[in-house]
Amino acid sequence: MSRRFLPTCFAAALLSAAALFSSVSNAAAADADAPQKIYDKATPSLVVVKFTYAGEVEQAEWTVAGIVVNDQGLVMIPLAAVGEEYPDEQLKKFKILVPRLDGDPTEVEAEFEGRDDRSNMAFVMAKPAADDKEKHVWTPIHFQAVSPKIGEPIYSVGLLPKGGGYRTYFTSSVVSADLRDAIKQTMVAGGGLCAQGSPVFDADGDAIGIVTYQPPFLPYLEQDPKMSFVQTLTTNKLFTPASEFLIGLNDPPTPGHPVPLAYAGVVDLSGLEQDIAEVFNLKDQPAIQVGGILPGSPAEKAGIKKKDIITKLNGQPLERGDNSQVLPLILHHRLLLFKPGTEITLTILDPKTKSIRDVKLTLEPQPKRANVAKRYWSEDIGFGVREMVMLDRYARKLKADDKDGVVVTMLKPNSAAASATLQPEDMITMVNGQPVTTLDEFKKAYEDFRKSHEHEAIVLLAKREGHDQTIRIEPPQ
Repeated sequence: MSRRFLPTCFAAALLSAAALFSSVSNAAAADADAPQKIYDKATPSLVVVKFTYAGEVEQAEWTVAGIVVNDQGLVMIPLAAVGEEYPDEQLKKFKILVPRLDGDPTEVEAEFEGRDDRSNMAFVMAKPAADDKEKHVWTPIHFQAVSPKIGEPIYSVGLLPKGGGYRTYFTSSVVSADLRDAIKQTMVAGGGLCAQGSPVFDADGDAIGIVTYQPPFLPYLEQDPKMSFVQTLTTNKLFTPASEFLIGLNDPPTPGHPVPLAYAGVVDLSGLEQDIAEVFNLKDQPAIQVGGILPGSPAEKAGIKKKDIITKLNGQPLERGDNSQVLPLILHHRLLLFKPGTEITLTILDPKTKSIRDVKLTLEPQPKRANVAKRYWSEDIGFGVREMVMLDRYARKLKADDKDGVVVTMLKPNSAAASATLQPEDMITMVNGQPVTTLDEFKKAYEDFRKSHEHEAIVLLAKREGHDQTIRIEPPQ
């Protein structure tokens, strides 16, 4: 190689190195700008949903962080914020608060759209504005089903409490583990994530998840402003990937049209521990034992029995969890993703004969649940009841020919009903010797007696843990 060529090669190498250094520097600069861009992008999409819980005994105003997910003002909130223990009819006066730097939050009237167990989310929609002057321009976040790798940077943007003016704040961390639960979770390390319900972004600025929500109910939005934000708002380490809740964004509930949920009717499920699984030649194979079958359910119609062991769904091994206890939750969630009317195949192992068979069953719509059951409240005596649902009958081990009653929901403190030792979950079957099997029958029998015998005691027959209880309630004089 000539001497003349050596400097040329050296110069080319220098140029290449300079170009590489320049590209690295530009990339570093771009990365340095990424947090600000993500923060600015997310801030207009983060809102507060305010609503009233109008219970029989008390009323309370609650707030929860929400994310705008379409340009019509659809807001996503975690399902746990409106848990099934709160009846739909008692959730009222929804408003969306849009934080502002130049003044108080803008309040937009809203409507509760419904819950979605498939995605573990619930939805609220802004009501249309009366005119263009009041119309709010919504900036939605569009989530992507992206799976970041271990070690990749992760960012989140959340809302500070009311004491912090509902200002948005930013955290950064890195992916540290993927967890296998009923709904998949991703763990982060480093700085942690923002408050529960906050959106999560990857290094490209794509929204890829939401900080996992866990009860108790949103304490962070009602904290004392003097408390340390750092300690209380950056301790979260888990987020739910968008792939787990996109189904709800693509097909959300609307008022009067709840999400149709499917069920098979297998209940009290338990994942087989390793030592028991090996007895049935199921080593390294996830398996679930059936503890009960709901009467009249698809599972009962298909011939599935108590103690049968489920090993496959539609010919595929059951999804593996990080421990056997989460296997039933994973299967339950997977079944929710099917629409009612779908035929599925469960591979069943008989624990007595160890024989294996495939069972086909058609999933049906879930029976009515307690949160939508009709209710009645007696203010003067101080107790409430609701109509029974299928799970009430199963929990009480009622036989096919056993009739329904009504279920006690709540007692007013220091009321006549509370003093008479009536208890929540008691099943009332008679009012002053008159059988009642429906809420309407209970209401009529109860009100007729109260009108004609205003000052006389009312006698209820209630079932409690399988035993009849006669409860005499003296009305206030």
